[in-house]
Amino acid sequence: MLSSSGAGESILAREMADILDLPLIHLDRHFWKPGWVEPDKAEWAKKVVDLSSSDAWMGERLVRSA
Repeated sequence: MLSSSGAGESILAREMADILDLPLIHLDRHFWKPGWVEPDKAEWAKKVVDLSSSDAWMGERLVRSA
């Protein structure tokens, strides 16, 4: 689930994960390194693969506006 800040994505994702009995992955919590530093693309891609390795899950992340 992707959304802009304040759109209710975290609440909806949590409710959907509860209803579907799925683990919820808040991708922003895993994305940022200390000091709000972005990981490089390869590092982030590996982390997403690791986080999403189970058969089913619900994920949510904020999307930055251009």
